Amino acid sequence: MNVLMVGPHRKVKGGISTVVNNYYQSKLISAVNLKYVPTMIDSNKSVKFIYGIVAYIRILLILLFFRIDIVHIHMSSRASFYRKSVIVKMGKIFKKKIIIHMHGSDFDVFYHKESNEKQKKIIRQTLSCSDIILALSEEWKEKIKKYCGNAEILVLYNAAIIPESNLYSNNSCYISLMGRLDERKGVYDLIHIIGEICSKYPYLKFKLAGDGDLERLKKNIKSLGIEKNVEVLGWINNEKKFEILKKTLIYLLPSYNEGMPMSIIEAMSYGIPSVTSDVGGIPRLIKDGENGYLIKSGDIEALKKYLFKLISNEALRQKFSEQTYLRAKSLFDINENAKQLVNIYNSLLSSENEVRV
Repeated sequence: MNVLMVGPHRKVKGGISTVVNNYYQSKLISAVNLKYVPTMIDSNKSVKFIYGIVAYIRILLILLFFRIDIVHIHMSSRASFYRKSVIVKMGKIFKKKIIIHMHGSDFDVFYHKESNEKQKKIIRQTLSCSDIILALSEEWKEKIKKYCGNAEILVLYNAAIIPESNLYSNNSCYISLMGRLDERKGVYDLIHIIGEICSKYPYLKFKLAGDGDLERLKKNIKSLGIEKNVEVLGWINNEKKFEILKKTLIYLLPSYNEGMPMSIIEAMSYGIPSVTSDVGGIPRLIKDGENGYLIKSGDIEALKKYLFKLISNEALRQKFSEQTYLRAKSLFDINENAKQLVNIYNSLLSSENEVRV
């Protein structure tokens, strides 16, 4: 089976590149003949434009001169959608099976609030050209089905590389958050309670990792007088990320919207209890009171309450850790995810082309 997969460069900052990199370390690579073409890199607009044009040429040549059974397109909203819509059309011209893998947690906002009627029509036409659309959660499927035409929508959770054993450290002093450091992730809600928490537990260190307007965030942290307890790391590589996860006591993600966040799945894989908002597919990851706590977006008092509860109760943290690690291992292992993806590929092709993982 020959699969052309399209997405961002594997070194681009973000969840999609993490998903792709995980696939490269899974059994998917041995199960199918995978060609990956990145269409976007982190750079200025001119370089991005040239890189995109070169990617279109590469895809065209692959479709012309190689046997491709399936075109698997990782798509988000806004610019990502419009870039990938061209590739959807190319795939249909060459009569290939098309899978659109939807990642953008704010695609619904993009469609309903940011697009005019003409743009909405383009979105509907593009999505309806696919044979299968992969949604990251059941909640996400319900949202997008309203504008996906007759395309079949299947749920495929994100997944991570799960360590062989639970690496959670119950005597750590790190409380971590990873992702874009902006209002949408709830970072500015978090920093307003750190002072009160650290006045009672001064040994705690809040580790904030990700991109965004870091200078603005640092200024806010300084104005609140909490800089001794907060470290803004910026974007970090996988080695540094996993080093921090091994030392993390509690993971936080008080976001205002999400799809199926890789950062929580990775925290779960290290057995870390989480306090997170109940948006998007997060309730599929965190079961309130079983392996973490769910709060409403913007509920700073609940965030503070559950942080204090976990910080003060070592036995509760250990219980949540055991549950969250088992849940990650049973539901979000990348090799099991790869098996599901191969089954989806097979469902698009005739039985004579079927492959197994």
